[in-house]
Amino acid sequence: MEILDEASEAETTFTVRKLKYGTVEVVMRPDEQSPTRHISDFRSADEAQAWIREHGSTWVKRHVR
Repeated sequence: MEILDEASEAETTFTVRKLKYGTVEVVMRPDEQSPTRHISDFRSADEAQAWIREHGSTWVKRHVR
């Protein structure tokens, strides 16, 4: 169940936002320990959501103290 919990946590930590030129970015929601962070450009919202599911929890562990 730990993997599911981490995936759920990543989905609440990140949001997907459409950019002006048609690409999409993943934005880490700010909290008291870290500011808003913008993570890369993706070609579609589906691609960004897949990144969140597959890499989001690992990214948070590496980049947030």
